[in-house]
Amino acid sequence: MIVHKVGKQAKLLDLQTHMANTYPSVAFSNHPVTDIHDRIWISDAASGLFIGTSLNGLGCKFCLAEYLDATDTNDVIAEMKTLGVTIS
Repeated sequence: MIVHKVGKQAKLLDLQTHMANTYPSVAFSNHPVTDIHDRIWISDAASGLFIGTSLNGLGCKFCLAEYLDATDTNDVIAEMKTLGVTIS
């Protein structure tokens, strides 16, 4: 699952296409929201990745990328559910 700012659909589609070609057995879902500024990629209920840049910024400059532990990942998932994001 990728959570990102609304309005970056083209860049996200490029990323999803690349990832799907690289990892064909992995399913991706996209949930644009306006209440979360930072980018958070969640692989399952126990792990996630915080990315401190926009999708357009990936690969352009150094940025923070931090693994989330299970507690933090579950907190993010709980908050997303309160925003109406369905998590599969």
